[in-house]
Amino acid sequence: MITSLFESLYTQEELQSKVARYQAGYEQLQDKKDFRSMASACYDIGCLYELLGEEEKSRYYYQKIVDEWNTHPDDIPYYICVHALKALKKSKEAFEIVLAYAPRWDLRDLASFMRN
Repeated sequence: MITSLFESLYTQEELQSKVARYQAGYEQLQDKKDFRSMASACYDIGCLYELLGEEEKSRYYYQKIVDEWNTHPDDIPYYICVHALKALKKSKEAFEIVLAYAPRWDLRDLASFMRN
């Protein structure tokens, strides 16, 4: 349903154009070593590839977030890493981060993780 919503809003070409724009932005952020914004850009690119049905590329960008989190945990928002891990279907690892940062999550999010 969500995919069909996006299909009605964007053409494949428009989504590809967004990917190219985010990738160019990501490269500029790399030069600045802006890990927070790099993680956000990777997440957006991963989501766009997911919408395009390119699962392998999507997983690549989600994994980049996790890898950067492991290297620079203080520079990347924990919630972006959690969402990347969830997209990679690594719920256990995501839950470990949620528990480590539990006071920062609202009760609804914590309850959602507990159910899953």
